[in-house]
Amino acid sequence: MEEKNSKERILFSLSHKEPDRQQKLPDGTYKDIWGVKRRKIAWRKGSYLEVVESPLAEVKNAENREPPLARDRAF
Repeated sequence: MEEKNSKERILFSLSHKEPDRQQKLPDGTYKDIWGVKRRKIAWRKGSYLEVVESPLAEVKNAENREPPLARDRAF
């Protein structure tokens, strides 16, 4: 395997694209790989995603919960 120089490593890292880890839902919210639902909030010069629903919100202890991805595999 050929060793890359600094410039080649930087150019390679800049061309890397992360996979989309959020799914846009019909109601305009987004759901991530852990089942957390967020909505986009616009303010002044930008925006951010605010949590509106968490799959662990109602859990009281770890023994009786079902893993979120086992219930809902939307991805």
